[in-house]
Amino acid sequence: MLGEIFSRSAEIIKTIPSNIFGAIYNAKIRKRLKNREFTILSSNCIGGIIYHRMGQRFCSPTINLWMIEQDFQKFCLDLNYYKKCELSFFQCGKKYPVAKLGEDDREITIYFLHYKDQSDAEMKWNERIKRIKEENLFVVATDNDGMTEEQLKKWGEMKCKDKVVFTANKYPQLPYAFYLEKYKDKGSVGKCINDVNKFTGLRYVESKFDFCDFLNK
Repeated sequence: MLGEIFSRSAEIIKTIPSNIFGAIYNAKIRKRLKNREFTILSSNCIGGIIYHRMGQRFCSPTINLWMIEQDFQKFCLDLNYYKKCELSFFQCGKKYPVAKLGEDDREITIYFLHYKDQSDAEMKWNERIKRIKEENLFVVATDNDGMTEEQLKKWGEMKCKDKVVFTANKYPQLPYAFYLEKYKDKGSVGKCINDVNKFTGLRYVESKFDFCDFLNK
Protein backbone atom coordinates (compact mmCIF):
# COMPACT_ATOMS: atom_id res chain seq x y z
CA MET A 1 0.00 0.00 0.00
CA LEU A 2 2.73 2.46 0.98
CA GLY A 3 4.72 1.52 -2.10
CA GLU A 4 1.74 2.33 -4.30
CA ILE A 5 1.26 5.70 -2.56
CA PHE A 6 4.93 6.61 -3.03
CA SER A 7 4.77 5.54 -6.65
CA ARG A 8 1.72 7.71 -7.31
CA SER A 9 3.32 10.65 -5.49
CA ALA A 10 6.39 10.34 -7.67
CA GLU A 11 4.23 10.37 -10.80
CA ILE A 12 2.39 13.49 -9.58
CA ILE A 13 5.70 15.26 -8.89
CA LYS A 14 6.83 14.50 -12.43
CA THR A 15 3.80 16.35 -13.80
CA ILE A 16 4.63 19.58 -11.93
CA PRO A 17 6.30 22.04 -14.33
CA SER A 18 9.98 22.65 -13.60
CA ASN A 19 9.38 26.41 -13.62
CA ILE A 20 7.30 26.02 -10.43
CA PHE A 21 10.21 24.27 -8.69
CA GLY A 22 12.49 26.99 -10.03
CA ALA A 23 10.25 29.76 -8.73
CA ILE A 24 10.12 28.19 -5.26
CA TYR A 25 13.89 27.64 -5.26
CA ASN A 26 14.55 31.22 -6.39
CA ALA A 27 12.25 32.65 -3.72
CA LYS A 28 14.07 30.69 -1.00
CA ILE A 29 17.56 31.73 -1.98
CA ARG A 30 16.56 35.36 -2.55
CA LYS A 31 15.27 35.41 1.00
CA ARG A 32 18.58 33.98 2.24
CA LEU A 33 20.75 36.32 0.18
CA LYS A 34 22.34 39.07 2.27
CA ASN A 35 24.90 40.31 -0.26
CA ARG A 36 23.93 42.80 -2.97
CA GLU A 37 25.60 44.50 -5.95
CA PHE A 38 28.21 41.80 -6.38
CA THR A 39 30.30 40.88 -9.40
CA ILE A 40 30.53 37.25 -10.53
CA LEU A 41 33.15 36.56 -13.16
CA SER A 42 32.51 33.17 -14.74
CA SER A 43 33.98 31.26 -17.67
CA ASN A 44 30.54 30.17 -18.88
CA CYS A 45 26.86 31.05 -18.43
CA ILE A 46 26.65 29.92 -14.79
CA GLY A 47 27.25 33.52 -13.69
CA GLY A 48 24.17 34.74 -15.55
CA ILE A 49 22.13 31.88 -14.12
CA ILE A 50 23.15 32.83 -10.57
CA TYR A 51 22.23 36.47 -11.16
CA HIS A 52 18.81 35.38 -12.43
CA ARG A 53 18.30 33.09 -9.44
CA MET A 54 19.21 35.85 -7.02
CA GLY A 55 17.21 38.52 -8.86
CA GLN A 56 20.25 40.81 -9.02
CA ARG A 57 21.53 43.29 -11.60
CA PHE A 58 24.29 42.10 -13.93
CA CYS A 59 27.45 43.69 -12.49
CA SER A 60 29.68 41.56 -14.68
CA PRO A 61 30.76 41.56 -18.33
CA THR A 62 30.95 37.73 -18.46
CA ILE A 63 27.23 37.25 -19.07
CA ASN A 64 25.91 35.03 -21.88
CA LEU A 65 29.38 34.23 -23.19
CA TRP A 66 32.25 31.82 -22.65
CA MET A 67 36.03 31.64 -22.75
CA ILE A 68 38.40 28.71 -22.57
CA GLU A 69 39.59 28.35 -19.00
CA GLN A 70 43.17 29.45 -19.68
CA ASP A 71 41.92 32.69 -21.26
CA PHE A 72 39.44 33.22 -18.46
CA GLN A 73 42.21 32.87 -15.91
CA LYS A 74 44.30 35.44 -17.78
CA PHE A 75 41.34 37.79 -17.82
CA CYS A 76 40.71 37.49 -14.09
CA LEU A 77 44.35 37.69 -12.98
CA ASP A 78 44.96 40.81 -15.11
CA LEU A 79 41.52 42.39 -14.82
CA ASN A 80 42.65 46.03 -14.73
CA TYR A 81 44.51 45.57 -18.02
CA TYR A 82 41.58 43.94 -19.84
CA LYS A 83 39.11 46.55 -18.55
CA LYS A 84 41.00 49.13 -20.62
CA CYS A 85 41.19 47.02 -23.81
CA GLU A 86 38.78 47.27 -26.74
CA LEU A 87 37.09 44.26 -28.29
CA SER A 88 38.29 43.29 -31.75
CA PHE A 89 35.66 41.20 -33.54
CA PHE A 90 36.55 38.74 -36.29
CA GLN A 91 34.95 36.01 -38.37
CA CYS A 92 35.72 32.41 -37.45
CA GLY A 93 32.74 30.47 -38.74
CA LYS A 94 30.64 30.78 -35.58
CA LYS A 95 26.99 31.80 -35.76
CA TYR A 96 27.54 34.28 -32.95
CA PRO A 97 30.01 37.16 -32.40
CA VAL A 98 33.60 36.33 -31.44
CA ALA A 99 36.21 38.87 -30.39
CA LYS A 100 39.83 39.16 -29.33
CA LEU A 101 40.79 41.19 -26.28
CA GLY A 102 44.31 42.30 -25.39
CA GLU A 103 47.52 42.04 -27.38
CA ASP A 104 50.47 39.67 -27.87
CA ASP A 105 50.76 37.06 -25.10
CA ARG A 106 47.88 38.73 -23.26
CA GLU A 107 45.46 38.18 -26.14
CA ILE A 108 42.36 36.17 -25.27
CA THR A 109 39.26 35.11 -27.23
CA ILE A 110 35.70 35.75 -26.08
CA TYR A 111 32.76 33.81 -27.53
CA PHE A 112 29.52 35.80 -27.25
CA LEU A 113 27.33 32.72 -27.48
CA HIS A 114 23.98 34.30 -26.60
CA TYR A 115 24.25 37.60 -28.48
CA LYS A 116 22.52 38.23 -31.77
CA ASP A 117 25.16 40.49 -33.31
CA GLN A 118 28.44 42.31 -32.76
CA SER A 119 26.91 45.65 -31.78
CA ASP A 120 24.73 44.05 -29.11
CA ALA A 121 27.67 42.10 -27.68
CA GLU A 122 29.95 45.14 -27.66
CA MET A 123 27.33 47.40 -26.07
CA LYS A 124 26.59 44.96 -23.24
CA TRP A 125 30.27 44.22 -22.63
CA ASN A 126 31.19 47.92 -22.36
CA GLU A 127 28.16 48.66 -20.22
CA ARG A 128 28.73 45.85 -17.74
CA ILE A 129 32.49 46.06 -17.46
CA LYS A 130 31.96 49.50 -15.90
CA ARG A 131 29.79 47.91 -13.22
CA ILE A 132 32.48 45.59 -11.85
CA LYS A 133 32.55 45.76 -8.06
CA GLU A 134 36.16 45.00 -7.26
CA GLU A 135 35.47 45.15 -3.52
CA ASN A 136 32.67 42.56 -3.90
CA LEU A 137 34.15 40.27 -6.55
CA PHE A 138 33.60 36.51 -6.92
CA VAL A 139 35.07 34.08 -9.46
CA VAL A 140 33.55 30.82 -10.75
CA ALA A 141 35.74 28.60 -12.94
CA THR A 142 36.14 24.94 -13.97
CA ASP A 143 38.90 22.44 -14.71
CA ASN A 144 37.92 22.23 -18.39
CA ASP A 145 40.12 22.72 -21.46
CA GLY A 146 42.96 20.63 -20.09
CA MET A 147 43.66 22.82 -17.08
CA THR A 148 46.66 21.31 -15.30
CA GLU A 149 47.17 21.20 -11.56
CA GLU A 150 49.81 23.91 -11.91
CA GLN A 151 47.36 26.12 -13.79
CA LEU A 152 44.69 25.50 -11.15
CA LYS A 153 47.17 26.55 -8.47
CA LYS A 154 47.50 29.95 -10.16
CA TRP A 155 43.97 30.75 -9.01
CA GLY A 156 45.54 31.24 -5.60
CA GLU A 157 46.91 34.53 -6.95
CA MET A 158 43.42 35.89 -7.60
CA LYS A 159 42.50 38.77 -5.31
CA CYS A 160 38.77 38.61 -4.71
CA LYS A 161 36.20 38.04 -1.99
CA ASP A 162 35.91 34.36 -2.86
CA LYS A 163 36.46 31.92 -5.70
CA VAL A 164 35.47 28.39 -6.64
CA VAL A 165 36.81 26.05 -9.30
CA PHE A 166 34.63 23.03 -10.06
CA THR A 167 36.76 19.94 -10.64
CA ALA A 168 36.36 16.27 -11.54
CA ASN A 169 39.36 15.38 -9.39
CA LYS A 170 40.14 16.02 -5.74
CA TYR A 171 42.64 18.76 -4.92
CA PRO A 172 42.72 18.88 -1.10
CA GLN A 173 45.62 21.33 -1.21
CA LEU A 174 43.49 23.88 -3.10
CA PRO A 175 40.85 25.36 -0.76
CA TYR A 176 38.88 26.82 -3.67
CA ALA A 177 38.61 23.53 -5.63
CA PHE A 178 35.14 22.00 -5.34
CA TYR A 179 35.02 18.32 -6.29
CA LEU A 180 32.01 17.11 -8.31
CA GLU A 181 32.19 13.35 -7.97
CA LYS A 182 29.66 12.72 -10.75
CA TYR A 183 32.30 13.67 -13.35
CA LYS A 184 35.25 11.80 -11.81
CA ASP A 185 35.57 9.40 -14.75
CA LYS A 186 35.45 12.15 -17.39
CA GLY A 187 38.69 13.94 -16.55
CA SER A 188 36.94 17.32 -16.17
CA VAL A 189 33.49 18.63 -15.30
CA GLY A 190 32.81 19.33 -18.98
CA LYS A 191 29.56 21.11 -19.79
CA CYS A 192 28.18 20.67 -16.28
CA ILE A 193 26.10 23.80 -16.85
CA ASN A 194 23.97 21.74 -19.26
CA ASP A 195 23.42 18.95 -16.71
CA VAL A 196 19.87 19.94 -15.76
CA ASN A 197 17.31 17.94 -13.77
CA LYS A 198 14.32 17.84 -16.12
CA PHE A 199 11.84 17.69 -13.23
CA THR A 200 13.18 20.57 -11.13
CA GLY A 201 14.95 22.63 -13.78
CA LEU A 202 17.98 22.89 -11.48
CA ARG A 203 21.51 22.07 -12.53
CA TYR A 204 23.46 19.31 -10.85
CA VAL A 205 26.11 21.78 -9.75
CA GLU A 206 23.41 23.84 -8.02
CA SER A 207 22.34 20.80 -6.01
CA LYS A 208 25.90 20.27 -4.77
CA PHE A 209 27.23 23.80 -4.27
CA ASP A 210 25.46 26.50 -2.26
CA PHE A 211 25.89 29.65 -4.34
CA CYS A 212 23.90 31.71 -1.84
CA ASP A 213 26.26 30.80 0.99
CA PHE A 214 29.19 31.45 -1.35
CA LEU A 215 28.01 35.03 -1.97
CA ASN A 216 27.01 35.71 1.62
CA LYS A 217 30.55 34.99 2.82
